[in-house]
Amino acid sequence: MNSNSQAIREIKDNLGRGKSYLNKQEPLKGISSICEALKLYMQNKLFGKDKIEIEYLIVEVVQIICQIQILQSYIPSDFEYTRGQEKKLYNDLVGIIRCVAENLQKESSENQEQDLEVQKNKLLEKMQSQLMSGKKMHASSHAKKLLEEYGDTADMYSHIANTYYQANMYREALTYIKKALNKDPNNIKSYRTAINSLRKLKEYEKAENIFQQALKKFGEHPNIYMNMARMYWEWEKPEEAQSTAEKAVALDPDNQEVQQVLSEIKQWRESKSQKD
Repeated sequence: MNSNSQAIREIKDNLGRGKSYLNKQEPLKGISSICEALKLYMQNKLFGKDKIEIEYLIVEVVQIICQIQILQSYIPSDFEYTRGQEKKLYNDLVGIIRCVAENLQKESSENQEQDLEVQKNKLLEKMQSQLMSGKKMHASSHAKKLLEEYGDTADMYSHIANTYYQANMYREALTYIKKALNKDPNNIKSYRTAINSLRKLKEYEKAENIFQQALKKFGEHPNIYMNMARMYWEWEKPEEAQSTAEKAVALDPDNQEVQQVLSEIKQWRESKSQKD
């Protein structure tokens, strides 16, 4: 068999294989085989019956490709086979393969990220369940595993801190939320968790200090002043509670929560005045 005859056979075999893959809804394999056929076709000068037969097979597989639904978004608008333009067809097919492969890789990465998120949430749920059952050592091992598997990031420390907080373990929550703040000092939610934990522990001076840090970091904000006023009220410092609540009102006159704090302080003063 001469080299031309061998090339003809290989071209036909690749086109036949490509057609078979396409019909079995395996488009990437099918297009790859067709590309192999086109490379050989462009490298060899063919004439007569064999040339006509091969060109007919190319037209046939291109028609099949155009009918495959999952390829529709990847097929160029000018996709077709014109005799003598095998190079363009080859490039179009390579482009389709590349786009499909990139999309599949992207979907695979997104699925992996979703799977990791699901696994992380399951570990956090297990940790919370252990804490609710009083199994602190088991919960601690879950926290360690979370950090080992998902990294000692601010987000991970924050998740663990909130899990401890929900289980009323405020000291442990503080340990992790401080680490979260060290990693990301710009996350206002971490400040909130730290302050709430300290308020639960009645460590008001430390909570006041973090409030001051938050004000420096984020500026004067009505919600910061409102929560600060509540802390002072819990701390039995009505003067500080009132002055801080008034700062919140100045920034947000319609804030009902601040108005509630001021109302409670007013009622307390009236009650105290009557007793005196």
